[in-house]
Amino acid sequence: MTLVVLGIPQTLLVCSWYRGAEAGIAANWILSYAPSASPQKFYGPAHTGRETVGPNCSLHITGLRGTDVGSYTLTVQGPGGGKSHFSQTINVRCKSLSCHTRFIDVPKGRSAGLALCC
Repeated sequence: MTLVVLGIPQTLLVCSWYRGAEAGIAANWILSYAPSASPQKFYGPAHTGRETVGPNCSLHITGLRGTDVGSYTLTVQGPGGGKSHFSQTINVRCKSLSCHTRFIDVPKGRSAGLALCC
């Protein structure tokens, strides 16, 4: 399953993915990605080893399990720290056993519900 949020600022410094509908909870932090000339990835306590991040801050989860159902929150920080900061929450529920990439374009400050796969 790949979660992609469109409209991420081109000037981003760091994007971070969390399990759950609230960002900033250390126990729910999956990973962070800092694109640069030498991109860096950092992994949090909620990282299972099945999650990877793409250059567009997409979250890819392999070997889906029932425990992957729930909310995922993306935060993006641009230059100036909080000035370019926003978060996006995506709700994932089980619909089928087939997997595919789902592209969404959600306005800042809104959340999206997606029925994907598990």
